[in-house]
Amino acid sequence: MGDYSISKYQPELYDETGCYRRNEWTSVGDIGKAFYNGVLSIDEYMKVEQRYIEVAMTLARLSGCTYLTISNLEGQEDIMDFVYGKPYNIQLSVIAQKIKQGLRVHISNCADYLRLCIRECCWAVFDNHRHNFSIDFGYDFYMHIRTDLPESQVEEIVSDYNLYLRP
Repeated sequence: MGDYSISKYQPELYDETGCYRRNEWTSVGDIGKAFYNGVLSIDEYMKVEQRYIEVAMTLARLSGCTYLTISNLEGQEDIMDFVYGKPYNIQLSVIAQKIKQGLRVHISNCADYLRLCIRECCWAVFDNHRHNFSIDFGYDFYMHIRTDLPESQVEEIVSDYNLYLRP
């Protein structure tokens, strides 16, 4: 099984120690802050977030998944505070009330559950053991995917959405 770290960060901008050298935004909490290419807007954030979601869903489908199960859920007790704390999260309130350990979510309904994690409202692993597939989101806007798909196929899909595999 391949274990991939996927991000918006250009591989050529990592130094020899693996540190990224450009001042870029790294989370939803950076909306409104200034970076090398200007102030991060909600619209720009949402566009990038959507690319992550599309990569995750494409890889899940190609791996044969029709559902993902939520496991290792953390932060469920505070999730509504995070959802109601930001206007761009309000649309996630219904999903936030449904999320729970062991919940099996049809692949067509997974996007907003993933958004809860990528927006740091909670943390969870989304997996399908039958198809050796899992997704989780780490610090600094990294998405971790484990799949049996060939690396070349993963790399092609990631590239199609203007994202990168971490070197």
